[in-house]
Amino acid sequence: MTVNLPEGVKPGTYAMADLREAEDHEAQARVTGSGYGWVFGSNVDGVVEIADLDDKLTAAWDLTAEDRGGREIQVNGSVKNLALSPQTE
Repeated sequence: MTVNLPEGVKPGTYAMADLREAEDHEAQARVTGSGYGWVFGSNVDGVVEIADLDDKLTAAWDLTAEDRGGREIQVNGSVKNLALSPQTE
């Protein structure tokens, strides 16, 4: 699972969208299999809640996404105190 957070992200709740459709204030998300054997990156709809964001990340998410064939998945989960190395694109 890949989640790209908006630039300047702070604790709060952010809508999630697919990589091509996300607006500047939204997180981008997709779920892929090993070697991109399957990709659920279309029609992404959900939220990510950032509770803490410093050198560690605490967050929870809930989203749905589709593959190119229209199959849908629902993904939810969380991380607590995940070591974080912010990256710029």
